[in-house]
Amino acid sequence: MSDKPVSKPVEKEIVVLHRMEPLAGRFEDAKKVSEEWFEFLKKIPDCKGVDVVCSMDKQLAWLEAWTSRAAFDKFNEEHFAYADFSVRMLDCSRGIFSRQPYRKLA
Repeated sequence: MSDKPVSKPVEKEIVVLHRMEPLAGRFEDAKKVSEEWFEFLKKIPDCKGVDVVCSMDKQLAWLEAWTSRAAFDKFNEEHFAYADFSVRMLDCSRGIFSRQPYRKLA
């Protein structure tokens, strides 16, 4: 056996792109739900912040910074599926919104 300590892999911060397409005439509803979502995320210690990247009649998009992939996955399991935000987002969205890890291109 080796005397070297086993090092754990370093958890990297991840950024998640959340994108939705509001139904015609429902932009204000979609914007209100997303703003409430941002306030909710401020209470989650593993969410480091939210940056809106697009706010137009046909699309709302933002980036969520998370401390790690594990923290993001845990949040999805414990909160996202049970929060009424997802139902309300679907109600005013043209289709199913996307929420996926985002990687900046160099």
